[in-house]
Amino acid sequence: MSRIGRTLAAPTGAVALALALAVGLIAGLVLVLIAARMSPLVALGAAMGVGGTLCLLKYPHWGLYALAFIVPAERFGRISDDTSSFSLSVTRALGFLMFAILVTHRLTGRKGFFISMPLMLWTAFVGVGILTLLHTSDLIPGVKIASGYVGNILFLLIITNLALTDRPEETKRHVYMCIVSWLLASTLIALYSIYDWHLGSGRSGGIPLGDVDPQAGAQLAQYRWTTIWEDRAELETLGGSIRRSMGSTSHAAVFGINLIMTVPFFLWVIRVCKTRWVQLASWAALGATMYCVLLSNTRAALLMAAGTLGLCVITGLVRVTIWMILGLIAAIAAIPLFVPVDIFERILDFSNYTVGKSEAMRIRIEYWWAGYRAIADHFLLGCGLANEKIGLEYLTHPIEGRSHMHNMYIQSAMDVGIFGMWLLFAFMASVALRCQRGRAAFRKLNEAPEYWMMTASLILLISVYVYALQVDVFYFPLKGFWLIAGLIIVMTRVAHLESRARAATPPLTEVRSDE
Repeated sequence: MSRIGRTLAAPTGAVALALALAVGLIAGLVLVLIAARMSPLVALGAAMGVGGTLCLLKYPHWGLYALAFIVPAERFGRISDDTSSFSLSVTRALGFLMFAILVTHRLTGRKGFFISMPLMLWTAFVGVGILTLLHTSDLIPGVKIASGYVGNILFLLIITNLALTDRPEETKRHVYMCIVSWLLASTLIALYSIYDWHLGSGRSGGIPLGDVDPQAGAQLAQYRWTTIWEDRAELETLGGSIRRSMGSTSHAAVFGINLIMTVPFFLWVIRVCKTRWVQLASWAALGATMYCVLLSNTRAALLMAAGTLGLCVITGLVRVTIWMILGLIAAIAAIPLFVPVDIFERILDFSNYTVGKSEAMRIRIEYWWAGYRAIADHFLLGCGLANEKIGLEYLTHPIEGRSHMHNMYIQSAMDVGIFGMWLLFAFMASVALRCQRGRAAFRKLNEAPEYWMMTASLILLISVYVYALQVDVFYFPLKGFWLIAGLIIVMTRVAHLESRARAATPPLTEVRSDE
């Protein structure tokens, strides 16, 4: 392998000539054959794709930033319908391209991969989940979720290996650029979602109810740019259908957690950046994000957003001033003037937070008890990854259909059994402990931007872990979580190296002269 690596790294003489001729001949023939069957625009796009690939081979960190930017796109970047067994998307295509580039760089540079403990734990959990497909009674959903889980393995591997370099300052620059790219894309999606609600598809009811129910969380590609649908799940208790925004995702609950994950990082930018226009832009982006949380019309998202802001205050990430308090009062006072009536009918009507008034809450509780009964009968090997049928069989009054348990922990215990479940808990704990360890190290090193970045990351982790109590959160693409998890691993590694380097540096001693 080392001989192959040396040959690829520095081909000379006859080897270089033969390699150039072979690549040129094969590529030329392939391009001619493809161009003969393509339209000029497609051929131009293919040529630009080849050029872009060559640029990413030369500058792979550009691909890292592009991957971070495209993270929130989700449904906007999908080519296939959500109902397909295996989905095709721009995000996956770019991810596979960056994985190929990463492997190429590792081979030519004769460098190994950086494999972290969280990556190994998640891979082990996914492996157990794939094994459960051998005895599942519902194979297709399991295959679909398994493909997403494997994609998360590759995504985490790409982020950690491309962001981490031999120079701590360069690594930090990569990490910060990834976060800024992610926040910028999230802001653009929030602004588009607001536009679509007030001036776009929100006027006509959004995605129609057809062969695919938008409430099920699986959308068709033809409605890619439509962000609104009319929710009829609580038709009787609410007295009619209400509009909800799903943004670039496939469901309002997914959109809600995607928005919430960005909140502590907008406040991080405001905390560490002293440039006035950047602070103002961040406040505006945060305002658009919180407004979209309201438009998602999701009770759990509203409660989690409030809890996330509370954590930001408790940890000191945001320093509360009199102007913030006045701004909050003004925003609350403006709610009746600017917030659509659909929001008042669902998440701002606090009587809807009781089991008696909320059909969705009653169903969740029934599902949770059904999940406990299923776990008791299948505690050893589980029922199979993402089994959508088995849970309904354990309801007090069993029904036909498909559904998950609306709780990631109950669902995962059903999927893989109690012996596989500990791998998920170990993965989650490993990421959180690394975040806290890196946070403490940066505090000791007196590096404020890094410390507050890790604080924002810890708040994100807590938000996702709590949100998982009422929805199958890891079944979502949730690439924002995986991006930050990778950056946590990288920054903790940087903190360890900097702490070790500082410990190895001899302290300065005072020299006194004896006169």
